Amino acid sequence: MYKPAIRTLLDVNYRTQEIDILTPKPERNWNYIDSYLAGHNDELTESLRFWRARFVLIPMLPRNTSVPRNQSGDNPEEVRLEGIRRLSL
Repeated sequence: MYKPAIRTLLDVNYRTQEIDILTPKPERNWNYIDSYLAGHNDELTESLRFWRARFVLIPMLPRNTSVPRNQSGDNPEEVRLEGIRRLSL
């Protein structure tokens, strides 16, 4: 069992996550997944695990700002991390 401890700039404490790296995982049928994404096959199977897809939108500041909108003094990385944190709540 692998237990990495991760802390971002905005977190106070480290968070640990247990990851099982010893148990072999079933091989993915990448050819089938490619064919499905290309539109050659409309049938869904368990191997695609389409219900586990998760997307993250990363907010960006407008390009034509004459005055910086960041009044808190955060650097660009901290602004992006805070945006991701707010979207994941």
